[in-house]
Amino acid sequence: MVQFGRCQRSFPSFLYTTQGTSLLAKSLSLQPGDEIISTAIEYPTILLGWGQRQAEGIRLKLIKTQNGTFSAEDILNEMTERTRVVHLSFVHNHTGFMPDIEKIGAICRERSILFAVDAIQALGRVPVDVEKMNINYLSTAAFKGLLGVLGSGFVYCCPKLQPMLKPEVYSDYNIVYDEETMTNMMQIPVLPYRQGLEAIQGGSVSSYGITAMGKSIELLLEIGIDRVYSHCLRLENLFRKGLSPLEDKVQILGSKDCKHWSGVICLKFDKDRTKQMKNAFADKKIYAHIREGYLRISFHYYNSPDQVLLTVQALTDVLK
Repeated sequence: MVQFGRCQRSFPSFLYTTQGTSLLAKSLSLQPGDEIISTAIEYPTILLGWGQRQAEGIRLKLIKTQNGTFSAEDILNEMTERTRVVHLSFVHNHTGFMPDIEKIGAICRERSILFAVDAIQALGRVPVDVEKMNINYLSTAAFKGLLGVLGSGFVYCCPKLQPMLKPEVYSDYNIVYDEETMTNMMQIPVLPYRQGLEAIQGGSVSSYGITAMGKSIELLLEIGIDRVYSHCLRLENLFRKGLSPLEDKVQILGSKDCKHWSGVICLKFDKDRTKQMKNAFADKKIYAHIREGYLRISFHYYNSPDQVLLTVQALTDVLK
């Protein structure tokens, strides 16, 4: 499911994706004039984290998108000799669009630029290979495609980036000390941090959440992530075909090219039909993210074609 190659020894656990994303944005050492490249459609945590660094003279450059899409060339065209980080979502939560991560990663590698991704909408549905895709930093939570629970997640950080991260907390988990010696001290010395990613792991984590996440990952690996992804794409294709008679009623965000599909579909509709849409989905026990004039549906291996057609019918009944 997630291929970490030779870099698989230490993955600090976090409560949520935001915690891992913020760690990178807050602790990475940068100089005034250094540049971060992202897009205007990213999840707010990515934009707000790097946005706060602008007070230090860091420049945040945002790529414009077309219907929530962009290309690797769009990223390349914004790069300069001062570009230090490209930070994107593997799958965008507002559009379902999956950019060409491998190509963007290759561009970053050629220019020694760090490549970071928020993978919460991708992991569990889409194959991810951090070495092949040159992903230096990945943060995620487990409660979406990984089929875990709230309050569990992890960070992947490649070895070359690990020394650049600064610990956010001080604790017995990440500082080297001898408890017996300390009990007899009248003054505490400055002590070193633990090596590698253990330096940024602070405090107890949810053993229940980690156990649940581990069991869910075992299940997904048993099924096979390629099999899961193929199933999600078939369901997405069926859903898109079912909506074709409603093309004047809905706007499907993201790309029409299936190589950018992710099993996550986002669309806009008449906002005056929002309450009716929520009621229709509730009546049919269809669970989706609905807000004013906007709908996001995320398919997974446990979904069936009949459920897709039921969802299409619910949309048709509301919008016809």
